[in-house]
Amino acid sequence: MNKPTYALMGIIVLAILVAVLFPVFHHPRPQPHILCIRNEKQIGLAIAQYVEDYDEHYPPISTANGHQTWRNALYPYIKSTSLYQCPDQIGAPVGPDGLPNSYMGNYSGKINPYAGEGLFSSPGEDGVAMADIPSPDQLIAICDGTGIGPAITVGAAQTDPNGPVISARHHGQTNFLFADGHAKALFPEYTAAATETANGSQVWQHTVNLWYRDSNIPLSPAGQLLLKTAQDSAQGKE
Repeated sequence: MNKPTYALMGIIVLAILVAVLFPVFHHPRPQPHILCIRNEKQIGLAIAQYVEDYDEHYPPISTANGHQTWRNALYPYIKSTSLYQCPDQIGAPVGPDGLPNSYMGNYSGKINPYAGEGLFSSPGEDGVAMADIPSPDQLIAICDGTGIGPAITVGAAQTDPNGPVISARHHGQTNFLFADGHAKALFPEYTAAATETANGSQVWQHTVNLWYRDSNIPLSPAGQLLLKTAQDSAQGKE
């Protein structure tokens, strides 16, 4: 064989090797919503470590003055601010705690007659005990959110126009972390034990309320509106 033939064979062999080996070494970056789920699972591990260190109690939503939040409480276990930043939220605002504000804690407040509460206790109070959560796999811990503040308050009316709201930024869905550490994407309205009708037609009906420790308590009207607003906003962007 002449030299050009050897060169051509070398090129062919190299091309075959590249075609065979490229899939082995090339790992495409996961989609942002998958990375977000991973963030939440890592936060879930931090929550579990905190609970173990604090006599099986979860952190409060914040200190009494609001300058330190559940995110600060978990930071020693996370040691990274990037986990508080959802990859699908460009330019997440910084909260009063000085940390990215992509994820909101489930703080449902003490709003009568809607006395069911979320995972996080009131500012400055002792944390919720694990023993007070009958079904950790059915209680939301954190979720995708938008706004300034550490919490989603689904027990009361949203009075602050710039306050935190649920975000369905992942193709109309929201990523939720639960008290037992598992995370998954759901349409916001699928998280409530509530029935809404529009022009006589049922919009949704679910038997379990994933926002309150007592999952049999129906979500407050203000909470239902919060979920519907999140869903409608997501649909409007599609």
